[in-house]
Amino acid sequence: MVTPTEFPAFPKQPPQNLLLFCVKILLIIIIILLLPQLVESRSKTQRRRINNSYSAARYECESNPTQCGSLIPEERDGCVMDCISSKCKDQIYQDRIWEKGEVDEVRERRFDECAKREIREQEIERRRVAKESQKSKDGAL
Repeated sequence: MVTPTEFPAFPKQPPQNLLLFCVKILLIIIIILLLPQLVESRSKTQRRRINNSYSAARYECESNPTQCGSLIPEERDGCVMDCISSKCKDQIYQDRIWEKGEVDEVRERRFDECAKREIREQEIERRRVAKESQKSKDGAL
């Protein structure tokens, strides 16, 4: 007589290697999906810092009586642009002279972009110089 064999009530669990492999694949997929958001948030932070620097420079030029603060608002824009970045003002307004009180949104936007680019380049240069001075200090020790 043949004795019946008992089958387990639950199927066998998958091997640990297969489970570990699936978890790794899942983590890789999550990282790939989140990476663009992490990079974007970094660029937003950098953009915010540059906008804040630009706004601070603009406010300093507009409010300082020795620079442009003593002028009436209609005449202040050209002075403020010159104060923030004379290079950008010359570059943007060279073909047609800016008149006091004139509103030219396209050229104003181009000036803002140019000035912010200049601020970004100055920050990069400042960080590079700071890094080099730190290396020279570390080398001197």
